[in-house]
Amino acid sequence: MLMTVNDLKEYYSANFLNLVKKVYRSCGNYHDAEDVVQEAFERAIKYIDTCKDMDRWFKTILRNTYKDYVKNLMSWPVTKPLEDHTNDIEPIVVDQTRPILFRQVMKLVNKERLPNRLVLTLHIQYGFTEGEINNLVEDISVSKIRNIISYFKGKLIKSMQ
Repeated sequence: MLMTVNDLKEYYSANFLNLVKKVYRSCGNYHDAEDVVQEAFERAIKYIDTCKDMDRWFKTILRNTYKDYVKNLMSWPVTKPLEDHTNDIEPIVVDQTRPILFRQVMKLVNKERLPNRLVLTLHIQYGFTEGEINNLVEDISVSKIRNIISYFKGKLIKSMQ
């Protein structure tokens, strides 16, 4: 039995929050998770005539939409000129001459989700400030970058105790 757009709307209404939570666990940003689920729904409408098992079918579309989201993150262009941000928080300084400590920190960074990992790598390994990261990665605000760094500092301190 083929599904209809009304069946899809019912499924979407009943499962929206759970789907957003599922995507949030992967991407780490609630607004992006909502956008991914919304985009998946829009794609699903286009292909509703191929649906036989709503749950499996929609989750496949959602997974593919999330993969496209990740590809898009990896292709962020550098479009804004670098600006001076005087309110940048104190950087996480890891002495790269102490390779064991540096490797431990970078191992923790590599466990982070993609947007956080990008921000932390630029900040810790390459010494970029929040403002410079914001100029490179337009989709992440300076306040979000500060939150990522502050949260990671807390994780780092806990892991070192």
